[in-house]
Amino acid sequence: MAGVDELTESTGASSRTLSQSLDALTDMGLVERRTEAAAPVATYYSLTEKGAALRPVFDELDAWAQEYIDSTDYAEE
Repeated sequence: MAGVDELTESTGASSRTLSQSLDALTDMGLVERRTEAAAPVATYYSLTEKGAALRPVFDELDAWAQEYIDSTDYAEE
């Protein structure tokens, strides 16, 4: 489970982009949103069972990318 601030920091995404992405993932049933009303109010996100089932797929994509994509090709000059 992660809060919005934690996700913003770890992804480097803007608040707007992150919010739109989380809304879409929630609509697809991949992410679950939980809001705690106790002060301070906080919103947390976690993977659903459906979302967690994708983890091995993304692990394979990550392994492929590390083997075949040279990150220096995309470095800013």
